Amino acid sequence: MPSPISISELADSLSSENEKLIDVRQVDAWNGWSLKGESHGGHITGATSIPLRWLRELGAATSLSELPAADITPTNELIVYGHGRDDAGEAAARLEALGFDAVRVFENGLPVWADDPDRPTVDSTGSTSLSPGRGSTNSWPESHPSVTTATATFSRM
Repeated sequence: MPSPISISELADSLSSENEKLIDVRQVDAWNGWSLKGESHGGHITGATSIPLRWLRELGAATSLSELPAADITPTNELIVYGHGRDDAGEAAARLEALGFDAVRVFENGLPVWADDPDRPTVDSTGSTSLSPGRGSTNSWPESHPSVTTATATFSRM
């Protein structure tokens, strides 16, 4: 059974070479969208996106062959997080069933991390977000390439 990890232990582990941080939320959440009430979206620096849906839908053989491509092997210590205890716990159990022995779960999930003013997240563009009161926003700036492109596309319609 996966053991829990505290927010301070998670922060301390981010510099470890052997520990791999896995974000099991959907890819759009990892990319930066706030989907479930987080103060801001994105992912914890250094996290690899392995959505729970992917682990559910792929067979064990496919999962085991794909994980090393993400530099995740059974010799790694894994730290799994999602929106909270349920999705992270299920993903951790699935990883253990695949032969990963050292799996820990950040049960509080990204919303707790994102609400801490000292814990930044990163989106897919590499931009850092901080929690409210530290200069963060819940939306992308108007100058962001995706917003600019979308605005130009819709204005031509």
